[in-house]
Amino acid sequence: MTLRRPVRPVRAMSAAFAGFQFPPEVILLAVRWYLRYGLSPVATTAGIQADEGKLYLCAIKDLWSNRIVGYSIDSRMQARLAVNALDSAVARRGDVAGCILHSDRGSQFRARKLQRALTAHGMVSSMGQVGSAGDNAAMESFFALLQKNVLDRQRWATRDQLRLAIVTWIEPT
Repeated sequence: MTLRRPVRPVRAMSAAFAGFQFPPEVILLAVRWYLRYGLSPVATTAGIQADEGKLYLCAIKDLWSNRIVGYSIDSRMQARLAVNALDSAVARRGDVAGCILHSDRGSQFRARKLQRALTAHGMVSSMGQVGSAGDNAAMESFFALLQKNVLDRQRWATRDQLRLAIVTWIEPT
């Protein structure tokens, strides 16, 4: 008699989404876009300090290609920062209608300006639950690499120097 280990069921979503239920139409949109275009963007914003003052970077990463497809850098964290990053991603990727943009719950991602821009591009917004960083871990990983490879290497005197360093690091990736 051979004893067999019980087979663990395969989960449709990652553990980060445990307990969170997407509406069926959102799941169908995600599956359709994975199969058709392979585009699954996530976004977040971070403040970066220079001697002259802070810069805010909003980046949108495509999980399928593992590349930054859109970003925006500004001295103020407002909704237009996220809208500019979205427009940059749309210009780079082309047709994004039906795509789901997942982000954290930052005010710039909840703003009406961004929601109108998403609707204009035919996209759907998705946000993680409060206190769950796992669903946006890909973007947190990007910002950790940016910190390690660029920001911790030297002190930046001006915002323009910092902006140039960030752009030259992002563009090849």
